[in-house]
Amino acid sequence: MAGNRLNRYLWLINLLQTEGPIPYKEISKRWERSIYNDKQDEGLPLKTFHNHCLSIAELFGVDVECEKKSPYGYYIPQPAESEVWKFDMLNRLLLHSAIKDNPTLADRVKNLDQKNDKEIPKIVECIQKQGVVSFIKFGQITSKSGTLAKANQERIDNGKRYSDFLVLSAVEVRYRWFVIGAFVEQDKPFEGWRVSVFALEHMKEIKAMYEMKNVSAKAFSLQEYIDSFVFDPSDTFDDDRFLLEQCLRNNRLTHRYGRLCHVITERE
Repeated sequence: MAGNRLNRYLWLINLLQTEGPIPYKEISKRWERSIYNDKQDEGLPLKTFHNHCLSIAELFGVDVECEKKSPYGYYIPQPAESEVWKFDMLNRLLLHSAIKDNPTLADRVKNLDQKNDKEIPKIVECIQKQGVVSFIKFGQITSKSGTLAKANQERIDNGKRYSDFLVLSAVEVRYRWFVIGAFVEQDKPFEGWRVSVFALEHMKEIKAMYEMKNVSAKAFSLQEYIDSFVFDPSDTFDDDRFLLEQCLRNNRLTHRYGRLCHVITERE
């Protein structure tokens, strides 16, 4: 797909979702002034606009709707909880395009969190297959100077290696991922295994070990586990669980709930 056309689609999705309903004439004016209009088009022809809406529905599964009364504004309805991630990714792609096409923005728009989101597909696959993993949890930084890369390496060097961790669920709260699982204890039934929480950004060198075919992880309920949290600021027995509790508490205080990902499936 040509870069300019993709930018049009992403820009239009963002505009209609964040500012809709918006009449066609205003959409056309906005495109004329947009930084993504690198060909300096004079507006957006109506036929082209409708073709873009059809393409957006076909490519991304996003429907553009129109008001049934004047001024007949176009908009994208608020997505269902299961669709929020898709819009997050599309908006990130639009941001990437803006920075790529405008190098001067690179020094002014940065993501300093360096979170470990690229590992999420591996985590989801483990949930589906009841996979057991090993990983290193970041340790403390002891030196007082150095680059970010050196600091991260030191945290790995000072970290602790965990193994036999059955991945049960993952939860994202405000763009921060947490992995919930249980350490395998062969001499106990599944219900007696210790459930633990690890922030994905603290997990490095995640490696699949084997799959648990003889336990029914369906017995674990992510929602029940989260609902059982007691928000006690003085309780720091598990720093990553405490971090998850605080994130959920802050979300509830602002009347927003974390997006949950619980995709364990029965094995055939």
